[in-house]
Order: sequence, then structure tokens, then C-alpha cells
Amino acid sequence: DIQVETSGREVPAPAFTFDELALVLVYRTDELVIGAMMTAAAVAPYAIAGHIVRSMISVGSRLSQVFFPAFEDRPLTSNKAESRAMFRRSMDGILMVNAGLAVIVISLGAELVEIWLVGVAIDPLILSALGGVLLTSAPVVVATRYLKAVGQRRRLLPASLAEALSNLTMSLLLVGPLGPGGVAIATVVSQALTSAWHGPLLACRDLDLSVSLFAGRRLLRLAMVGLPSGVTAAAMISLHPAEGAGEVIAQARIVVVVHAITCYAVWTLDESLRRGR
Repeated sequence: DIQVETSGREVPAPAFTFDELALVLVYRTDELVIGAMMTAAAVAPYAIAGHIVRSMISVGSRLSQVFFPAFEDRPLTSNKAESRAMFRRSMDGILMVNAGLAVIVISLGAELVEIWLVGVAIDPLILSALGGVLLTSAPVVVATRYLKAVGQRRRLLPASLAEALSNLTMSLLLVGPLGPGGVAIATVVSQALTSAWHGPLLACRDLDLSVSLFAGRRLLRLAMVGLPSGVTAAAMISLHPAEGAGEVIAQARIVVVVHAITCYAVWTLDESLRRGR
């Protein structure tokens, strides 16, 4: 039996097994629902879109670990103030990264996929909904890492199971009228209603953080970094729709540059305000 020792406590393996099972149910039953309720041909585009977004979620998570020390490597219980600062910075960092990825996926995702995989067309509704998953998954990643570090990951199990079951139920209800796009909508809505807030709520309470204040500041930062790149992408699409692979890639690069500059400015401003306190 595998035992994970964290902060002097042992966490039995079954909690991890059920948690991972819930994630499998969320991300894998989508394709089963589409295949069962529609046709096998409809599964491939959704599977490609899902793989792309899951890879982006993994990239955002790993970038967060690179720029911010892993919670597991620090004695969190010894210094609550330091733990709170690390939690805030990690959440801000992954939200900034995922916001940029979401803008790219929602605005130019279909065109980029068509360039990358010639002949594969993906419904923009699927990419828009799964782009939303990039945002709802960010707080889940950081909260899960923190709760795992303090030996409380098993507390995420109810929300994970609720997410899996609600995702399956909504997928079955929406696949008929909306097709694969409805299944994608079910994925983002089920996560937003369960895991996206439950894990951060538990972490904030453990860290003695004001939930409303923490959430409000994260939403404000998300708007500050996401709006400039989002408006830039929308303006380019409406004023000068890309024609050909070269223009699509050029527009994607412009969005990335605008987002990177905005993130740097917001992060620098935030750091200045912290030092000034």
C-alpha cells in the first residue's frame, strides 16, 4: 500500500485513487457520451480539442511550479504568513498564464487547429467552452497542491465526485440539442459549480484568508490581464479576419505579446504595492 507522508501526517492512498477516478470521469466520459449519443466520427474533433486543452492545463500547472516553489517543499504550518503569500502568488501566476491560453483558444483556436492538423475542423463552441475550463481549472490546481501539502486532499473528494456526476448528467442532457459543444459546456459548468470554488474555499479557511476578499482580488487581476489581450483578439478578428496560416499565426503572436506585457505590468505593480505596505 502506498502511503504519502505530508507535514508529519500519513494520507492513505485510497483518497488519491478516488480523486483521480473522479477526474477521469470528468474528462473521459465526455467522449463516451458523444460516441454513444451521436456518431464515432463526432468523437475525434472533441478528443483533439480536449487533448489540447488538457495539455495547456498541464503547461500552466508546470509553469506555476517553476516560478513558485512547490508547496510540498516548504514547512507550511510553521509560518502562516509565508504560506498565505505563497498561495496568493501561485494563484495569481497560474491565473495569468491560463488567461492568456484561454484567449488564444477561444479567439483563434479553431484556425490554429486547422493549420496544425490539416483537414480537422473543430466547432468553435467546443473550444470556447474548453477555453473556459482553462480558467476554472486554475484555482483547482493551486488549491489541490496546497491541500495535498497539509494532508487534507481527501477533503476535495466530495466536490470531485459531484463534478464528475454533474458533468455526466449535463452532458447527457445537452449533447442532443447542442452536440459536442453541449458536452463541452457541461464540462466547464460542472467544474465552475463544484471544484473551482470548493478547493480554494477549503484552502482559504485553512490559511485564515477572507474568502470574499481573496476571490475578489483574483477576479480583479484576471480582468486586468485578460481584457487587453481579449479586446485585442476580438478587434483583429472583427476588423481584419485572418486569411491564411501566416496571418492567423501573426495574430496569435500579437495576442501573446499584448498578454505578456499586461501580465508583467500587473505583476510589477502588485509587487510594488506589496513592498510599500
